[in-house]
Amino acid sequence: MTSPIPQQAHYVIIGNSAAGLNAVDATRARDLSSSLLLIADEDTHAYSRVATPYYISREIDDSTLFYKSPEYYQQRRVTTLFGHRVVALDADNHQVKLAEGTRISYGKLLLATGSTPSRPPIQGLEKVKVFPHWTLAQAKDILERTCLSESAAVLGGGFISLLTLNAMKSLKPSIQFTVIERLPQVMPNLLDEQAARMLEQRMTTQGIQVKTGVEAIELAELPDGKTKVTLSDGTEQRVDMVVLGTGVRPNVDFLAGSGLQIQRGILVNERMETNLPDVYAAGDCAESFDLLSGERVVHAIWPTAVEQGRVAGANMAGGASAYPGSLSMNVLDIFGLTSASIGIFQDQAGLEMLRFFDFKRGIYRKLALREGKRIVGLIAVGSPEEVHYMGTIQSVIRRQIDVSPWKDKLLQNPNLYGRIVLEASKGKSSSPLPTV
Repeated sequence: MTSPIPQQAHYVIIGNSAAGLNAVDATRARDLSSSLLLIADEDTHAYSRVATPYYISREIDDSTLFYKSPEYYQQRRVTTLFGHRVVALDADNHQVKLAEGTRISYGKLLLATGSTPSRPPIQGLEKVKVFPHWTLAQAKDILERTCLSESAAVLGGGFISLLTLNAMKSLKPSIQFTVIERLPQVMPNLLDEQAARMLEQRMTTQGIQVKTGVEAIELAELPDGKTKVTLSDGTEQRVDMVVLGTGVRPNVDFLAGSGLQIQRGILVNERMETNLPDVYAAGDCAESFDLLSGERVVHAIWPTAVEQGRVAGANMAGGASAYPGSLSMNVLDIFGLTSASIGIFQDQAGLEMLRFFDFKRGIYRKLALREGKRIVGLIAVGSPEEVHYMGTIQSVIRRQIDVSPWKDKLLQNPNLYGRIVLEASKGKSSSPLPTV
């Protein structure tokens, strides 16, 4: 049951997912007595957003999807306000304002508001029914509509949209799908051109039409209930449903006029502090530093949110934790093909790219080296075994281990990475990255 709205709390956390909940744990590890209020606009205890595609495909149900019970909040003495939306931050008075007008005072505030689906400038978008996929409610809508549909257009060929398509196809294989991606390849942020072509080929062999280099410019509802999708190349698609998968953006619009420094996301330092006193940010809404480049980035991935939430929560409670910077890492298992990428993997000046192909087994690997000896990125495509060494690779990258003694064998034998880490732990070939 949702608690009555309090007038104040020492800790106020806005967000009920990876960043917010890890901040709860880190805060309570240091301070068990101060009041802690968690506010979330969804009226439910925590569920795994990354698992909602498997909810659509009916591979899991509520018992698996929800990973925090009501007892979790009770045991940590967390007052919850579920189904309440924060609409403004008044930093001068240390208050947040709810949609119904209530103001709540805070001692320390964490903004862990996550992301929200982007809505591209498509003519007619607001006049037709489209299906974004980000929340559980949206996943339930997609599941219901999939069961009633025979054709679907998926706008966007990125991580979320292809996971959603894969789930829908698993639920109802007879649907005719068309993927529409404005860039020259699918998964442009996670795969290079070669890896994307392998994925596109796998999709095509399963009857999925993939259209790259074009975009939807107009949507219109037809008399028979279908939706007409007009593309930039002049062609049209007439479908039963339109899945909107054109990316996400940090959920920061409500902070306009608050005085927070915001670029793409909320700017934070290595302690996850913002420019405003006693205000922290973590997760998809925060803009921190990339571990390898030092540039400001928003990495909207679960592990980043977990780590940032822990740092923010610890420091809110008086700790001295530092976030070393984000390292992008994604794993995707769809259409019978496993893909993984980590760090910097696109060709660029100053990096040496090593490639390995095993056409018989359908394996492609690409390794990016800096100064010819330090790994900064990897792509691996093929069977599920390709992701088994991603954790070890991450350790090699974070510690910037000199891999030159094994350089010629790294891609042929991924089992070497474990040996490399072991030898580095003994004091050989290791040069840790500095804290950002």
